[in-house]
Amino acid sequence: MFTKFRTATLIALAYSLVLTCIPGINSAASEQNSTDAQAEAAAALQRVRDKVDEIARNRSEEQVVTEIAAWKQRDPWSPEPYIVAANYYLRKTLEPTGINIYSTESGTPPTEPGEQFSIVDPKSGKEVGVLTEGPTGPKPDVQTIRKYRSAAADELDRALKVAPDRLDIMLGRALVLNDAHVWQSLREQMELALKRASRDPQNLLWLENKPTPRPAAEEVLDSIHSKIVDAFDERTAAGDRRAKELAALGLKYFPNAVKLLSDLATAHAFAKDWRTAARYYERAAALAPEDSIVLGNLARAYMELGNRQKAELSAKKVIELNNDPRAIEQAREVLQRLSEKHPKA
Repeated sequence: MFTKFRTATLIALAYSLVLTCIPGINSAASEQNSTDAQAEAAAALQRVRDKVDEIARNRSEEQVVTEIAAWKQRDPWSPEPYIVAANYYLRKTLEPTGINIYSTESGTPPTEPGEQFSIVDPKSGKEVGVLTEGPTGPKPDVQTIRKYRSAAADELDRALKVAPDRLDIMLGRALVLNDAHVWQSLREQMELALKRASRDPQNLLWLENKPTPRPAAEEVLDSIHSKIVDAFDERTAAGDRRAKELAALGLKYFPNAVKLLSDLATAHAFAKDWRTAARYYERAAALAPEDSIVLGNLARAYMELGNRQKAELSAKKVIELNNDPRAIEQAREVLQRLSEKHPKA
């Protein structure tokens, strides 16, 4: 099943709004420094959120726009008002939520999905109410979401004009463009980030002009990989083509990026071009010989090509490595299919 290719090697990158990326750390040697950088980035992000809260509180959209315009005039060389404006617009694409309190005496049960918290009378120890988070207004329609995403992308484009070295803004804008399905602009934004990360990573900055929480190349490669995940998850020919194009774009600047080699191989696998898929999986396996996901996918490609010996070797190596249950499951499926095709006498 193609599902294995779609889910096994693709790990989406999580962002909060448009301006944070604080992934886990794999290198023990840099763990403390990286953790400190992550904490600084998280604190900086919170300050952005607080500023959005402050500027939007008890103001109409027109008043917010006027206030931000005045801020831009006061501080023309700062990207911060543009970042706050972008996050303000993105908030308007979300369904408004708030805290609702239900009295037990009213007999009206809460209807919102998600967690509920009991309110207990400290004297009697009895539940007197329930606290939930739920919608406080209508969900924005498609046209409204499109309008505000476009406005957010424009604000971040202007931010980059005054702060061209800010990698967080580049990747944040790419995320917005991806969500807005503006594919050509997404490609252009990702290529700029890839080019800078490959040629002058030492000059790239993050929130509040601090160093990037991780090496710039890791931030950018994870970002483009997440866009490839989204493209594959569409389950459409157009999405698969976009995933293939983005993987090829990333490899143009980082030819040894294992994730992207695997992604490009997967795109060829979806097109049933197993020979090309195997070639890219082989390159990825040579760079990461203990990556069970790559080896499992390689075993599948060899099986489809009719190369039983190589398929068995790759599948058995996955089981020997025993470092990823998803890959082990796939390897066992490959071995099972091989045994069914070529039963022992």
